[in-house]
Amino acid sequence: MPYNILAVDDNDDILNLIEGLLIDEKQFNIIKANSGRKALDILEKERIDIVILDLMMPEMDGMEVLRTIRANPGTSDMRVIILTAKDSIADFSESLEKGVSLYLNKPFSYEKLKYSLDAVLEKKLD
Repeated sequence: MPYNILAVDDNDDILNLIEGLLIDEKQFNIIKANSGRKALDILEKERIDIVILDLMMPEMDGMEVLRTIRANPGTSDMRVIILTAKDSIADFSESLEKGVSLYLNKPFSYEKLKYSLDAVLEKKLD
């Protein structure tokens, strides 16, 4: 059974890139959300194994999505990978304090993305 990966980014090109990079990986099913609100709606309805979350989004930014995920008992231990162009120490520190599994900077490669997903899944199986 494939792992459900929820990719959240307001940039459709990034969502399509994530999907395109992982399309041949039969172990992953990519679900896309182009806003924080849509991501939270999906989390209420779907079984999601990992969230790949951008920080810079209009309406509801990634930190607010992350806070909401952590505050909900049903998703509080959800594995979250931050994938962002923000590279400040403050954002990195806040993300770690909120319990993200990994913090990746854009631009990213297939190898970094695949390694990150594998590492997070390995932790999940421990």
